[in-house]
Amino acid sequence: MGEGAGMTFRVPNFVQEVLDEVTEAGLQYTIEDGTKHFKIRVAGKLAAILPKGKSIKAESDRRVLLNMRAQVRRVINEVRA
Repeated sequence: MGEGAGMTFRVPNFVQEVLDEVTEAGLQYTIEDGTKHFKIRVAGKLAAILPKGKSIKAESDRRVLLNMRAQVRRVINEVRA
């Protein structure tokens, strides 16, 4: 489950896979619930933006996962450096 602005929402499985990498790296993350997008911040830095709606549920579209994973890993490496 994610939390943002007093709300609780379900995090899709493919998003949770990426967030587990952040946890394994020993960093904190937050998920903000914006008007049209979810914003994932790692150690206070914006790491990824996911649109709300049907496209976030497209678990069969691996490109969404791969792009998000690359964005989050980039921020993890920046924070560690």
